[in-house]
Amino acid sequence: MIEPIRLKRLAIVVAGVVAVVSFAAGGLLYLAGRAPRFYHEVEELSLQDRTAQSKQFVRQATGVWNQIQNEPAWSGIFTQSHVNAWLAGDFAQKPVVTLPRTVSEPRVSFDDGRLGLAFRWQRGPVEGLICVTGRIWLPESNLVAIEFEKIRAGVIPLSSGPVIEALSAAAESAGLGLEWRQHAGNPVALLRLSRPDGAADIAIERVELESGKLRVAGQSRKALSQGLAN
Repeated sequence: MIEPIRLKRLAIVVAGVVAVVSFAAGGLLYLAGRAPRFYHEVEELSLQDRTAQSKQFVRQATGVWNQIQNEPAWSGIFTQSHVNAWLAGDFAQKPVVTLPRTVSEPRVSFDDGRLGLAFRWQRGPVEGLICVTGRIWLPESNLVAIEFEKIRAGVIPLSSGPVIEALSAAAESAGLGLEWRQHAGNPVALLRLSRPDGAADIAIERVELESGKLRVAGQSRKALSQGLAN
């Protein structure tokens, strides 16, 4: 039989261990849930402003599509604020691509030469906010490369699994060819925007990121068809 004094000491030790473990687990959950500044910017907008910015993104995207259909060249500028308002509004209600069930509430950031992506991830009882930063460039026309330099759950370094899962599902849903490579130990997504037979409806020739803005430009179907005809 354990003596009362020893039993009391044992209870204190057990309680101390439980407290430390609980504190550590709580701390990890807090760190895993910490969001970058850009993630909550859209929530600071009024519903009216958020709706207006979402509609502005749709108008910009429609304008680019009309250029592709009718002009020899096309270009567009998309702001981080407009894109995130659309992601929080129209996209959340009627997604244009299918994301894995583990992924929700995506947001983006555009900085000088750098792309940021954050989304909520949950699998069973485990959940957190996945934050990604990387760079984007065009190795060749219609081939978009995205190198993921940092992948974190909040501020905790994380494997690339959730990001690969999310982007692969989105690319498949959008009918885009996607390959995964590595560069300097970092995962690199290669998005090919031509059809499976190699033909291209459009040519993307420029992708630039600056503070709060994404610039894209290229040739349209009209220009490509005229080039083939000649």
